Amino acid sequence: MDPMKIGSPKAGTLAAFAGALFVFLGTTGTSHGAPNPHPPAEKDERATAEVPRLHALVHVVGSGHETWKSIAEAYLDRTDVYDVDDLARAIARENPHAARVGLKQGLEIKIPHVLPSPPTNKRLGLPADKEIRGIYVRGDTAGRRTYPALLDRMVAHGMNAIVLDVKDYDGWLTYESKVPHAIESGANKHASIRSYARAVQFAHRRGIRVIARVSCFEDELQSRLHPRSMGIRGKLGGLFRNGWLDPKSPEAQAYTLALVREVLDFGVDEVQLDYVRYPVTKIKNADFGLDKHNPRAKVEVITRFVERAHALTKAHSVPLSLDVFGVIALGRRVDIENLGQDPPELAKHAEFLSPMVYPSHYDPGFFGYDAPGDHPELVGIGVKQIKETIAQAGVTNGATIRPWLQAMRHKSSTYGTDYIQREIKTGNDAGGHGWLLWNPGQNYEVSWRAVPRKTNGAPRSGVIERASFRKRTRK
Repeated sequence: MDPMKIGSPKAGTLAAFAGALFVFLGTTGTSHGAPNPHPPAEKDERATAEVPRLHALVHVVGSGHETWKSIAEAYLDRTDVYDVDDLARAIARENPHAARVGLKQGLEIKIPHVLPSPPTNKRLGLPADKEIRGIYVRGDTAGRRTYPALLDRMVAHGMNAIVLDVKDYDGWLTYESKVPHAIESGANKHASIRSYARAVQFAHRRGIRVIARVSCFEDELQSRLHPRSMGIRGKLGGLFRNGWLDPKSPEAQAYTLALVREVLDFGVDEVQLDYVRYPVTKIKNADFGLDKHNPRAKVEVITRFVERAHALTKAHSVPLSLDVFGVIALGRRVDIENLGQDPPELAKHAEFLSPMVYPSHYDPGFFGYDAPGDHPELVGIGVKQIKETIAQAGVTNGATIRPWLQAMRHKSSTYGTDYIQREIKTGNDAGGHGWLLWNPGQNYEVSWRAVPRKTNGAPRSGVIERASFRKRTRK
């Protein structure tokens, strides 16, 4: 047999496996050789009855130029190592002779850290008490070798979910999407996650659920590339460039729903829609093309879109959550009609509403506070008010309220461990169920101190031991 060249530009991962030697080590014995495309019928029957678990792989170096990294790239998805460079180093350590003499043709290379069975996209679903305790994770954070260490640290602190970006407001996707519009527009160009599905699998192995966050109508990339079909118009008939898509645009809605449909196939446990609203700043000369005699026109557009998204997630038995402005908790009609987010209506078409009740995001004087950012109790006030707004509208069995909490110092002189603990407590006391911590800079050191460490929460993987995070703020 002439094994194909592993890691060459034309050799995909699956093809690489077809040209490799496999070692099956199980109770049924040892088989050493290439897969036979036409095995005898009786072997097929035995394989159906009892399939040995895959414990190790052996790769045979081919005639082309191979490197430790190219070999690692071919086998990465069948191992419990997240980063390809980490696996390349592990393979070299496992094969000291080859490390000394070089990767010569015909040399057998043992692949370590092989998973006991092929990975799947099976969902974890909600915990028994349906209480989610999670943090926001950017795509570039999940794309780093330190991602498993972050998950291990969450487990150690009793957390059970991450909100993982699919697309943020800048419009760039965090993974290489197969959605035609994403490919055509180049939205994949800055993908930082090698495989979104694999990032989900690594979380699932630790009991961490993945909530896929999709930014809907603030999309700086698509508004720049497709202003006529997806963007907002100006009052004089021209283009209105403010980084937003027109929420009623069929193309804008179709693109977002296509991304939702795609990530559902990755085994995510929940889909979360952010920026599912109209813009409210710097829109003086914008024309949304709505009926000016219908004050609820924006509400109707947003609600109908959410209904469509919910139909997709329900078909997969996956919860839908919506990020909503904290100010709409007051139930003031002017805010609801400007944003298009009506809590009672949205509560009918989602399993969770996550009001963004960050104290720092309220204007001075809100609720009588000169510096709202110094008052974590605003979380509880916001949760209580949005629940009352929904109840007063007669909505029963609607969405559960699960607030976003401020996990950053922004506009707060009192931020610290006690601050986050008070946010959690006031939210729970007001009837919230679970919580999500927001820090776009990805520095959760204060959060780790605020959420007690579990005594039995030791990290599960020794491949990566320490995480470090590069701070990045959000406008």
